[in-house]
Amino acid sequence: MTNSKTLLPLLLMLFLAGGILIGGKLNKSTSTENNSVSSSKIQDIISKIDQEYVDPIEKEKLMEETIDDMLHKLDPHSNYIPAKDLKAMNEQMQWYADLVRPSFAPPAWLFGPVWSVLYCIIAVSFGYVFY
Repeated sequence: MTNSKTLLPLLLMLFLAGGILIGGKLNKSTSTENNSVSSSKIQDIISKIDQEYVDPIEKEKLMEETIDDMLHKLDPHSNYIPAKDLKAMNEQMQWYADLVRPSFAPPAWLFGPVWSVLYCIIAVSFGYVFY
């Protein structure tokens, strides 16, 4: 009885992790195809406008405005940062990287594995409590 109480949460956790990994792999292949089709549509439209429109256009500016408008339609709180402004934004946020950390501070790469282990421990604890 005790063995099955321990085994069930571990199996559920294993299947959940496997499903997430498989789903992520499957999603990447389909989203790449969809992104390339959508990207080519936008580029085709801008090229057609450039060729057929009466006045000359700035392709790069039109593309950035299109992206910004799409983001605002999806979420009014989202903003598109053009490449030329991204460097200035990153310099403003550099202060965090420049902080002097104590000698006992763990490295940044340790965050993911530690939280993964903590979530696994939570899942096992949940199994002990409710099964």
